[in-house]
Formats: sequence, structure tokens, C-alpha cells
Amino acid sequence: FPSHDTAAATPKQADSVRQLLLERLLGLSPLFAKALYLLGEEFSLVDCTMLPLLWRLPKFGIELPKSAKDIQKYMERHFARPSFQASLTDTEREIRL
Repeated sequence: FPSHDTAAATPKQADSVRQLLLERLLGLSPLFAKALYLLGEEFSLVDCTMLPLLWRLPKFGIELPKSAKDIQKYMERHFARPSFQASLTDTEREIRL
């Protein structure tokens, strides 16, 4: 990834990072299709890390294509979890209103 200093990033650099993130997520699509959770049959730290990132995709200006059905299903399933919803701040909830 280019520099993590988003304040100094040019629009072209930001677009490049968005595209790279989208490509990497789409590359992980087979993992989302295999099981309820990313590493198998149990909720893990990998899910705890991935879900907040996926929640924030609209804020980053990233829209998943229709072909990312498995990722969308994973998101819907886990975003509906009471524990996930309880973890969101008011500001985070506004991202997906």
C-alpha cells in the first residue's frame, strides 16, 4: 500500500488504494463462501478484524460489485449480530444509514 498518511494522499493515490483494497477483498471471496466464519466454524479474531473494515467500505468510497455475493452474505449475516450492533458507536452507525 502507498503511504498511510491519507491527509497527504493525492486523489489518484487514494483511488489506487481503494482499488487495491477492493481487489484484495475480491481475492478473498472464496474464503467467505466456504464457511460461516473466515477461518472455519468458529468466530475468531480474523472476523473481529474484517467486519469493521467491511462496515466502513461506504465511508472509504468502496462499493462491492454484484459478483461479491459471498462477501455480501457474510456481511449481512454478521452485521445483524446483536454483539456487532452493540459494538458500533453512533458515528459508525451513521455510515450505513
